[in-house]
Amino acid sequence: MNKSRYQQESQRFYGGFGNFTDFVTILIKHRLPERNTLWRQEFADKTADVLIKRLNQRILGEPYMKGRKSLSTLISYEVGRELGRPHFHLLIERPNGFTRKSLITVLDRVVGSMEWLINNVDVRDFTDSGCIRYICKGDYDAFILSGCNIKK
Repeated sequence: MNKSRYQQESQRFYGGFGNFTDFVTILIKHRLPERNTLWRQEFADKTADVLIKRLNQRILGEPYMKGRKSLSTLISYEVGRELGRPHFHLLIERPNGFTRKSLITVLDRVVGSMEWLINNVDVRDFTDSGCIRYICKGDYDAFILSGCNIKK
């Protein structure tokens, strides 16, 4: 299978995992001055796991805590080519009755509580599975699998 066809098939595959509503970009700090610690790529998996867990707790509450429900999410990590800024891209399915404004409020609270994340969240409409190709730039290894919760 050639690379282009593989990317198209992968895009369709990932696009079938949920009815995503929002496309979110979350910037990551280069360093924590209070600890004199620089960001390293190996921090991405754990940070993404904590982010997804906290979003589930805030948005779904008890049903998530009891293991009955979780948000549909796909998350990837990358370092920007031009500025070298590390960031996450998150696709998320808002639950019925949960507004975009409510999602932004929850994102601001959760991101603001995490020391590595910059509380300047960009939320846009999820338009189609082409967003998936954009967030991983054709390299599906960019997805952080432990942070990808999908409904079948």
